[in-house]
Amino acid sequence: MSNDKVLTKQVAEQFLENEDSIDIAGFTAIEDAAAEILSIKGGRTLFLDGLTSLSNAAAESLSKLERALRLCGLASISNAVAESLGRHKGTYLSLDGLTSLSDAAAESLSNLEGELNLCGLTSLSRAAAESLGRHKGTALTLNGLTSLSEAAAKSLGTYKGADLWLDGLTSLSDAAVKGLGEFEGTLNLSGLTTLSDAAAESLSKYRGESLWLDGVTSLSSAAADSLGNLEGALSLCGLTSLSDAEADGLRNYRGRGLCLGGLTSLSDELAEKLSKYNCDSLSLGNLTNISDTAAAKLAECPGQLASLPSDWGLWVNLEKIPKSAAEAFLAARSKTESVMPFVTDPASMKLNTVTSLSVEEAKLLASSGWYLNLSGLTRLDENVAEVLATHVGTLALLGLSHISEAVARRLIAHDGPLLLCTDRIEDLIWQILKQHPLVGLPVASDDEEDEEIGREEMGQASNEDEFDSEEEEDDEDTNDDES
Repeated sequence: MSNDKVLTKQVAEQFLENEDSIDIAGFTAIEDAAAEILSIKGGRTLFLDGLTSLSNAAAESLSKLERALRLCGLASISNAVAESLGRHKGTYLSLDGLTSLSDAAAESLSNLEGELNLCGLTSLSRAAAESLGRHKGTALTLNGLTSLSEAAAKSLGTYKGADLWLDGLTSLSDAAVKGLGEFEGTLNLSGLTTLSDAAAESLSKYRGESLWLDGVTSLSSAAADSLGNLEGALSLCGLTSLSDAEADGLRNYRGRGLCLGGLTSLSDELAEKLSKYNCDSLSLGNLTNISDTAAAKLAECPGQLASLPSDWGLWVNLEKIPKSAAEAFLAARSKTESVMPFVTDPASMKLNTVTSLSVEEAKLLASSGWYLNLSGLTRLDENVAEVLATHVGTLALLGLSHISEAVARRLIAHDGPLLLCTDRIEDLIWQILKQHPLVGLPVASDDEEDEEIGREEMGQASNEDEFDSEEEEDDEDTNDDES
């Protein structure tokens, strides 16, 4: 250890006292006593990537850590060290520096209940693959593998975790693809640049959560047709263009979501084809070149409109496409989204006249950034409340006559002033709502005060007319009811 920078017991104690006081990632060796000290406390990820060796005693101590652990500087580990690390209590263990792994070590590491990263491995024995296929954790990342035998692929296909990453594979036999297709989580094969018809046929039977094939640059008509049978989400961001054959092949896709993030332009004809796709989600977030006609046609896609790339629904980044195309898209979309006029031009409609709201419409409003006066709503669904809570700005819900505990807990996450009415809120619900730092509770009968609070919170003159007229409309409605 003479040339090593040693992480001592004293350094470990200083680190635990204040983790920002010292960077321990640069230490190349660690004392057994220091490892024992570090194992005492949980917290954020522990970076020990500088370590080039690890004693059995130190590994045993670090296995007790209840935090994520990175040991990417280790090029090899003994079977005894692997056995200790296999008992690691944290959510994540990264051993990306390992270039080889004995069958016994693979068996020990399979006992981990957290995520396991082994991206330094370029090959995997049949026995090691069988062991890792029994890995108990939620994710297994093997992005360093450049080849995979049929037997190894079949073993990994039995893995019961949520994510299997194999992005280093640039080619796979049809039999290996068939074996991996048995995996039921999210399968990442974005290193593949081509996909044979037979491989696509095997993957068409894949019933996992999602399949990533972002390295594939083209598909035959038969391959596209096979992938169209997938039930999970499908990512094909390596396609920079979509031929008629590819588009026709994917037309029957009914899965959770199709990502075509590699497309930057869209012809009128292709937009027509895509508008008839009936999947739960279609992502086209990198479009920059699209005509007004194509944009309007694309807006006819069924399903909700996504407000963020991570949301399910139709996602088009309107800031990237030409302004006229964005306007054409929104105009066409407004035929199915009743609140779209308000999103595009707040002065075009009185939002307080809306008496019901779907989740899709709530997403549109939440993403608009405008002051939302939804005082026409008398009740609020829990799912709608959760979406509205993502809105940033003033949210007025002065008409709610009943607020459930679930809805209240959703609303307190809202970022901005929240306007409600005190005389309609139960004490228990009020105790929950008080957790919101900017909750405003004007008395329901004091309309003028409500309006003033709304104007002060908003500071937007464009909404003053709406509030000025709201009191008159309410009075007229009251007179009509009395008559």
